[in-house]
Amino acid sequence: MRKREVDELRSRLFHAGNKSWRDFEKLAALRKDVRAVVERNLATWTPEERAKAERQCFFDQNADLTALYRALDKDNAALAAVPVCNLPIMKELTAKEARTTRVFHRGNWLDKEDPVAPITPKILNAWHDEYPRNRLGFAKWLTNGENPLTARVQVNRVWEQLFGVGLVETLEDFGSQGDKPLYQDLLDELAVRFQTGMKWSQKALLREIVLSQIYRQSAKASPMLVERDPANRLLARGPRFRLTSEQLRDQALAAAGILSRKVFGPPVMPYQPSGMWLTPYEGRDWVTATNADGHRRALYTFIRRSATYPSFVTFDAPRREFCTVRRIRSNTPLQSLDLLNSPVFFEAAEGLAKRMRAEGGLDVESQLKRGVFLATLRPPRAEQIAVLKKLHARVGGNLTLVANAILNLDEVINKN
Repeated sequence: MRKREVDELRSRLFHAGNKSWRDFEKLAALRKDVRAVVERNLATWTPEERAKAERQCFFDQNADLTALYRALDKDNAALAAVPVCNLPIMKELTAKEARTTRVFHRGNWLDKEDPVAPITPKILNAWHDEYPRNRLGFAKWLTNGENPLTARVQVNRVWEQLFGVGLVETLEDFGSQGDKPLYQDLLDELAVRFQTGMKWSQKALLREIVLSQIYRQSAKASPMLVERDPANRLLARGPRFRLTSEQLRDQALAAAGILSRKVFGPPVMPYQPSGMWLTPYEGRDWVTATNADGHRRALYTFIRRSATYPSFVTFDAPRREFCTVRRIRSNTPLQSLDLLNSPVFFEAAEGLAKRMRAEGGLDVESQLKRGVFLATLRPPRAEQIAVLKKLHARVGGNLTLVANAILNLDEVINKN
């Protein structure tokens, strides 16, 4: 906003002046880089060069503009002081610089045949001649409305995130080896609307699905329905499935009130058991974060392919040794042990216990009700409070152990 004010005021002063650029300051008094710009034809100046010359000329000519310049310098200095995590970005080589790719005869890299060029499968939509033969052209080909897969694949992926399983269960395979969707017409209609009416808007697609009657169904099911359709492929009930490893960790920290809301920046190293970080090829160590960075979202956890964060692997997170399109959920005893005994979840239980005491008052029942509400975001049932009261008495009034049990409730670790 401040930069726009500078530009507008500077432009008015420039056009209102009757003197030429060389009349404002003697060329010899100008800085070398500014003088090199001013001596050139005005029509050849770039916007950056024009701004530099105008600043040199008008800095002391107008009090308002001078104040804005100083404020802008202060903002730029504050911005430059923000730590930046530099990441390498892959850049596509131009056609002249690109290497020549050849077919290997019978897979032998020493026996090379004719060169090949990038091309799309002929079975799909045709390639338009005006598209460049690079990633930009490929993106246009994917999203030009003629491709039969792009919208369907994306709709199916969003559906899987919300329901636990896609309309096509094999997210990674829409071909002849993949599963045939039970509701092909539903997938086709959503895909067409995603391209046309929604104009590829993820927000509009999510809104369409979560406000539908089929998504807002109850997840409860009769024994007969479970026996007939255990995976809910017929969509006769609402979605119910276990949260991902990252979601479980973030949810526990959020319920405890200790989740860090800090965003951006380099990855962090939360607590993990000793002996897990084995790096024979370099001397880097796992330095556990001791401040609020240890409670940042799981998105910022440092990941190494040869030593993945153990709690994530326990809950089926990929090891990143290869591309994983679909996570396969499992249920193992080790997952229960992790939720009960992991230092991260036990620390979350301690935080939840503190909130229960601070926000629930002095009455034990009120504290238990507050704990259940913080974990489930709904008023607790009477039978739940009765069971938690018995547990509270059995553990000698240790509210941390009760909070740990609350965080392990089935409706807390599962999406219902």
